[in-house]
Amino acid sequence: MHLWIDLELDPRRIAADVIAAAKTALVGDGGWLTPAQVGIDRPLFRSVLIDRLCTITGVVGVRSLTWNWLPLFAYGVTPGQGAIFDLVSGLKVAGS
Repeated sequence: MHLWIDLELDPRRIAADVIAAAKTALVGDGGWLTPAQVGIDRPLFRSVLIDRLCTITGVVGVRSLTWNWLPLFAYGVTPGQGAIFDLVSGLKVAGS
């Protein structure tokens, strides 16, 4: 699974720090996208992800979400029955 996130950042903040904070919030200890938080075979909702990303200091908006190399326009995605999301290695966060 691959999730690429392009963030719009506050120009008054240090971009590398904001991106690091976003990665930690997503897949760090207790992160929003860790299996313990998302759960088994539970969907990941686009709107919830965007809402949470926008709570990070320095994030002004989300320019795009790409799921497995395709734009994520659907309301959400599921890992499949009995499966979990494993996004630690497939996550890329960028921004400017």
